[in-house]
Amino acid sequence: MQIFNGLEDLTKGNKGVVLTIGNFDGLHLGHQKLIGEVVNYGQEHDLTTALLTFSPHPATVLSDNYQEKRLQSESEFLQKLNSLYLDQLVVHPFTKDFAKHSAESFISLILSYMNLKCLIIGYDFKFGNNKQGDFDFLKKMGEEKGFSVIQVSELTLENKTVSSSNIRNFLGLGELPKAKTMLGENFTAKGVVVHGENKGASLGFPTINVKTEKELFLPKGVYATKVKIKAEVIEGVANFGVAPSIKNEKQPVLEVHLLNFDQDVYGKPVVVEFVQFVRPEKKFANIDALKKQIQDDILFVRKNT
Repeated sequence: MQIFNGLEDLTKGNKGVVLTIGNFDGLHLGHQKLIGEVVNYGQEHDLTTALLTFSPHPATVLSDNYQEKRLQSESEFLQKLNSLYLDQLVVHPFTKDFAKHSAESFISLILSYMNLKCLIIGYDFKFGNNKQGDFDFLKKMGEEKGFSVIQVSELTLENKTVSSSNIRNFLGLGELPKAKTMLGENFTAKGVVVHGENKGASLGFPTINVKTEKELFLPKGVYATKVKIKAEVIEGVANFGVAPSIKNEKQPVLEVHLLNFDQDVYGKPVVVEFVQFVRPEKKFANIDALKKQIQDDILFVRKNT
């Protein structure tokens, strides 16, 4: 997959392009359905397949109060997208000036940089200043400019629309299986193992401290996890929180006790897969009570995952 930093990086050629546009945070099953339509259409009509997205997220530019909660870091997004067989990714800078584009001028800009033959959009896609552009607008403009427009219907699972916002809601409630249903896989976080205070080791339960690429918005608590280190996948019991019984951190940290694993992995890249929310974080009356709970958590994870 070729990656272009802005529409200006493209060289308009003779070969036609089938394009989709959006933010695509999470690349969940709804996104995969849409991208699959693009790939299939491109194969059937011998067209270059492309996805246009924006950086930073438009909402962070348009609203001072928007708090971005990304389901994927940039590297996670690229890794997943690369597996979906697209030819091109165009990441266009989003600025306040760019946001002033009308729907018509935005499409005209795209047409000046690519030989657009088909635009495939999601069920709720709107664009341009004040969201002027919608499916009906695109159909009319496509007829004038010589490209077709296809709108892909929403994907619903268990009577709920598959969407990034619904997945965030599930994750915020610790409902990992429901999030997994929409993501098509467990929620994961890439990161690197960093040095901590060795508090876990002093209790008899050594942990790896993981500095994640993205901010986690999971409930503070204990999780059953799977941790990928190189080609090896190790089951683990993670605590995401401030560790009130022994440290009381200012910001939540992610620590994982790896089961049946004792290698030195400081500085190594890891992927933490969150399988199940075990219990909320709590402060214990004493260290013995904390150690007993950790033993119970480990036993629960061994039996139930």
